[in-house]
Amino acid sequence: MDSWTSREHRCVCGKLIFKGLILEGAVEFKCRYCGRISVVEGILNRQEFYTIILNKDCQIINISESAIRLLGYPRDNLIGRGIETIETIDTDTCRKIFEKIKTVKSILLKTNYKKYSKELIPVNTKVIFFKQREREYALIIFNLIKNESAKRKESSDYGDITAHLDVFGNINFIEMTEGAINLFKYKKEEILQRSVFDFFSEKDKEKKIKNFQQAVIEEKSLRVNNTLINKDGEKISVSSYLIPYYDNFGIFCGFESTGWIK
Repeated sequence: MDSWTSREHRCVCGKLIFKGLILEGAVEFKCRYCGRISVVEGILNRQEFYTIILNKDCQIINISESAIRLLGYPRDNLIGRGIETIETIDTDTCRKIFEKIKTVKSILLKTNYKKYSKELIPVNTKVIFFKQREREYALIIFNLIKNESAKRKESSDYGDITAHLDVFGNINFIEMTEGAINLFKYKKEEILQRSVFDFFSEKDKEKKIKNFQQAVIEEKSLRVNNTLINKDGEKISVSSYLIPYYDNFGIFCGFESTGWIK
């Protein structure tokens, strides 16, 4: 089963409150364990995703406002039209893909979409099969393909230290200014794939891990002031801002952390 159609939504207490896919609107759930009210938004309402819904004839029956703004079409120019209006593949190819996902449930594709201005934009797409009231549909979640090296350079310009942390706090990307490298006395390759908590003092570590785990549950931004330990055991004060980080298909996979040395 695809991770979207079986996606788990959890309360801030960590308990499962709903498992599945909501397309439109928003639904309130009350946690039966702690009593908190959580609101789960439909995927078409979430601005961080570009989404399209097709029927089995590959006609667009709904599209998110975020996708409308990106592609530049009036909504009426898309609803009821074939996917070839924006896609560089033809309807027959789309129908073959539709038949394929009925078996494999979802596939990943790289393709080009046509903007209203006729500009072609490269996109990653995830195409997911689902049923509603016995009717068959495809949900397309797409995102722009960006130049990774340019994206990372842009990211590193904001602070002394920029890192991508996974949901366990492991560092899978880092950029540092020359001044930060001189202070920490680590080479980048010595930091990659290590836990960010390896660089905390034992006094702070337990509390920081709990705060991080809570931010993961809520997928929320976090502003923190940390005392990090460099290679020689010296303390360095760093103020950091953690922003939820999503992959090309809108799946939460950790945080982008930007830090400034005090």
